[in-house]
Amino acid sequence: MASKAGQATFNKLNGSSPMRLDIDVADLDPVGRSTLEDLRSAKIRMLTRSKAVWDAGLEAFAKTRDKAALLRVYRENPPR
Repeated sequence: MASKAGQATFNKLNGSSPMRLDIDVADLDPVGRSTLEDLRSAKIRMLTRSKAVWDAGLEAFAKTRDKAALLRVYRENPPR
C-alpha cells in the first residue's frame, strides 16, 4: 500500500480501487466507492505495511506509466 496521496493518484490514473481504508470516497468513481465499501466491511483482510520505496515507485509510475519499472520496485522490495 502507498501513502494516501500516492494511492489516490495511482487509482485515478490506473482506474483501479484503493486498498487503503482511509481514502476519501469523494475522490473515487462509483466502482471505486463500491469496492472501498466492500473492503471496509470485509470480515477477512490481508494488509501489508507500506514502504517509502513503493510510494516513490508509484509516483514515478504516475509520471512515466512504466509498468516494468513499477514491477521492478515491488520485486526488489517485497513486503517482509
